[in-house]
Formats: sequence, C-alpha cells, structure tokens
Amino acid sequence: MHLFQNLLAVILFRALINVRQKLFLRNEFIMNFLHIGYPKSASTFLQTRYFTKANGFFNLIEDPNWKIFFENQLLTAQSSYYFSAPPDIVVNEHEKSKIIGLSSENFLDSFSGVDLETTLQRWKNIFPKTKLLVIIRRQDHLVYSNYLQYLRSGYYKGVSTYLKELRWNSQQSIWGRLYYDRIYEIAQNNFDHIQVLPFELINTFDEFLTALNDFFESNVQGISPEPVRQSSTDLANNIVRAVNYVYRYGYGKSYLSVIPGSLVGSDKHKFNRIDELDPADYKLNRYRNKLIRKIQNNIKVDFKYRQHFIQEYSNIFLEQFSTSNKKLMEMTGLDLSKYKYPGL
Repeated sequence: MHLFQNLLAVILFRALINVRQKLFLRNEFIMNFLHIGYPKSASTFLQTRYFTKANGFFNLIEDPNWKIFFENQLLTAQSSYYFSAPPDIVVNEHEKSKIIGLSSENFLDSFSGVDLETTLQRWKNIFPKTKLLVIIRRQDHLVYSNYLQYLRSGYYKGVSTYLKELRWNSQQSIWGRLYYDRIYEIAQNNFDHIQVLPFELINTFDEFLTALNDFFESNVQGISPEPVRQSSTDLANNIVRAVNYVYRYGYGKSYLSVIPGSLVGSDKHKFNRIDELDPADYKLNRYRNKLIRKIQNNIKVDFKYRQHFIQEYSNIFLEQFSTSNKKLMEMTGLDLSKYKYPGL
C-alpha cells in the first residue's frame, strides 16, 4: 500500500512539474507585443513572416482558445456581455523566451463591435507591459483595397455606394477610424511604447524591417518582401460582383443576416449557442468561394479603376483627413508627405 502511494505521489509530482513547464502566468512575461492593423496594410505579411515562432514571437491568434476569446469577446462584446477571464497561456519551456502577443487588423477595421479605447484597455488589463505597433496607409488607397476585400466577402455594390455607406456610418465603420492622429492619442492613453509605421515604407523593405527590429529589439533577417496575396484585377472584380449579385453571400446579405464566421468571428455560432451550421459550411457557399478564388487568380485584365477612384474622390479625402494627417506628422515626426497622404 505504501509503495503504491509513493508511486502515485511521484507520478503526480512529475505531472505538476510538466504542467508548470508549460503554463506561465501572464504577468511573468516581461514585455508583450500588439500589432493592431489596419486591414490591407501588410497585416497578413507580418503575421506569416515576421511575428512567427521562428523569429522569437508567440502570436496568440494561433491558439484556438485565444482566437475565440479575441474574436467573440475582447474585440466584439459589449461590456454587459464581456466575460473578462481570458484563457491560460500554454507554451513549452523552450518557448518562454519568446515575445508573447497578438497581431490582428481587427482592432481597426469594421469587425470590432466596440470602441478602440475599450479594446486597448481590455488588452492592457491582461498585458500591461506592451509594445504597440500601428501600421497606417494612405486613406484613399486603404479604402479602395478594403472595398476589394468586401467584394471577396460577398459585397456586390459599386465602389461609390461603398464609399457613401462608409461615410454615412462613420460612427461605426472604418471611415471613422482613419483619423490617425486620434488613433495615436488613444494609443498614448494606454501604452508608453508605440510605433507608427506607414504601409508604404514596405517598398523600401530594408528600412521597413530595420524599423520593426529596432522597435521590438529583434534581429529578424532573410524574410521575403514579396506580397503574401496579390491584388485581383478589375475584370476579375467585376465578375465577382456579378456572382455576388446573383448569389447573395456574406456582406451581400441583408442587415442582421447570419453570415459566415470568417467575417464576424471564429466559432461565433458555438460561442453564442446557435444550433445550426456556420453559413461558410453550406455546400453552395463552399462552391461559391472556390469559384471566386479561381476568378481572381486567373483573370488578369485591369482597367485602372483604382486610379479613377482616387482622382474622382480626392476632394473628399482631402477635406476629411488633411488636418489629421498633418497633426500625426507633428506628433510622430513621420514624413508622410513623400507618400502623398491627403493634404500633404
């Protein structure tokens, strides 16, 4: 009997050591990282090539439990529906030296259902010692690229209607988050270590990589500057719009429709206890998504629609964002004029 008890004690002791090697409390991490977008501003590039385990980072979005917490709680839940206990962080002993954090454009696109100040405060309550990276982009180019992303997600209206809808809903849409000086002020209210970089800097890639390494005190080398996802052409986008008009999906559906989790949050059905399939799992929707990918990957005719959009609506962007861009330059010392940000 005593032998059995001793053996059981040894097994339990070793099990506890093993758990201790994998589980670390959040406040043990000396410094964390947070990259908050914007969409269509090198986010996928950073997530797949810079913020990787091989480069010394541990991106929590790769943990399924943290992904659900971020997308169904921290970024989207109103305070009355926010259950603020996050999942445990489980890392192996040899990964303890990695910088723990998150890279997500969803803080600053239309995905987030709550105010940026609130989401940053929620993050700060979990990770008080954070280095915050914000990648901005010329507002007119960002809006047009985001429109193309919406087409991939089911939107079927023209870009002029899309722009009008963004402006009409400035209080909640990404349009109201393009005042970069205000975003910077909100960041300063919550964190001491902040780096703002223009997306356009990636065209001088060595300079872009050096700025990242200096900020995160890293030495990442040898990553490819090639885009992760090539932009689709104008003819392909026109065909996608036609498909979306005939077969309604995602953002093409009516207000309050149940839409795929890829657009509104991973496992949202399960989290909110909805007893039905995620629309993305419907057979017709899977066929639709495969068709869209084939169209965008294989049709290569372009009509310079982006340039037309920027010229036609230049006065709107100038009027809305000129003052904000000038203020951001004064606050950060960034030279945005060489990238022709509106008003500079």
